[in-house]
Amino acid sequence: MSLSPRAIASANAQETGEVWVWLLEISPPSGPVLRYCDQHVAVVSNGQTYRPLAFKARLADSVDGGIPSAQIVLDDVLRAVSQAVRSAGEPTPVTARVVLAETPNTIEREIDGEITTGEIGSGQITVTLTESTVMDEAAVQHIMTPGYMPGLSR
Repeated sequence: MSLSPRAIASANAQETGEVWVWLLEISPPSGPVLRYCDQHVAVVSNGQTYRPLAFKARLADSVDGGIPSAQIVLDDVLRAVSQAVRSAGEPTPVTARVVLAETPNTIEREIDGEITTGEIGSGQITVTLTESTVMDEAAVQHIMTPGYMPGLSR
């Protein structure tokens, strides 16, 4: 997924008036989908309303040889998320989306992950998100023959 021209210009600008907004969608196996944003007011994106919730997000790292991962720490003051995850008894899927405040219907980035009960602390929940779409892609396979790869047969 590539960024929109507006997002690229904002990311590359020395100063910008654009506001980047994180949207979280937590989908417990039983119960309603929980939608939160990192703003002080609710955000509507693609017909869905995301309620305000305090959380910190760290973008995906670029470690060689590993799948990029991001981390989000939620301040679960209302205990709604931890109760939903604990009652499920299994990992709970989470989707994080990044949008610009001026164009909330344009998803700039989307990352999937899950919450396990081991990531729930006192008043905080840590979520690790990975871009696992790379692992879903079919790998190209070739038979190494002198005709196809001449540099290998010496």
